[in-house]
Amino acid sequence: MINSTNFVVDANGRVSFSGLNSGIDFASVINGIIGAKQIPVVTLENRITAAEEQIVAFEELRTVLAALQTSVSTLRGAVTVGGTNDVFKSKSVFSSTSRTDGLTPSAAGNLVGFTVDNSAATGVHEIEIRRVATAHKIASQEFASTTAALNISGTFDITNGSDVTTITVSGTDTLLDIRDRINNANTGTTATGVTASVVSVSTSQNILVLTNDATGADMVVTDAGTVLSSLGLSSDNGATFTNVLQTSQTARLTADGLVDSAHHESLIVGSSSAQLGSYLDSSVFPG
Repeated sequence: MINSTNFVVDANGRVSFSGLNSGIDFASVINGIIGAKQIPVVTLENRITAAEEQIVAFEELRTVLAALQTSVSTLRGAVTVGGTNDVFKSKSVFSSTSRTDGLTPSAAGNLVGFTVDNSAATGVHEIEIRRVATAHKIASQEFASTTAALNISGTFDITNGSDVTTITVSGTDTLLDIRDRINNANTGTTATGVTASVVSVSTSQNILVLTNDATGADMVVTDAGTVLSSLGLSSDNGATFTNVLQTSQTARLTADGLVDSAHHESLIVGSSSAQLGSYLDSSVFPG
């Protein structure tokens, strides 16, 4: 006989029973059998998980060993020219700055930079900065608006080495449009080397500023018409500029008291195999 107390009705109306009047809990027995059947599956899943963890660990170990191999290769005394791969001959440069007038000096990294290799001779050198390099910078006349049409039309050229780039200005161009035309031309392999910006002193005082990207050299901006004069940049087609905000100049310095009479720039050679410095021109001192 079936004991009615073993009947269970779930929420869907299905009837089940957990045992007979014999006292055997058939539901537990069935669940146990299913669990026993699942043991091999669970064991396999655990093995797969462990194997994946081992793979990750081996990959990490391989990365560490590769780094160790690279480090050890510099320690085993490999013969190279000048000992370039010998970690025991590695050289570093340390610099500090001071001023003779008592004012706070600029950071050394903002004034000069040096690199050395393993062949450099150890020593101390004194660099005296007489003048930092600056970039050529010119300005236009003032304009009342940055977004109103300037009614200026024509062309002007920007020369950078052997490359000449023509900038075309139309009557509907605004001050911002001309700035963008100049900057768009300063890209790629034939970049003009001139960057334009608009400085607004007030809402009715807006000035176009052109800056040479390279220090120590004047920019070359010319025209055969009236664009430069209309902008207030030059009244003689670029032969001279009306408003020069900053002149170009190269850096000047002495190194251990040595002066290059031609450029007032120095070349230091610590030994026949170690060049500690180089001609320091406008490309080294970015102003």
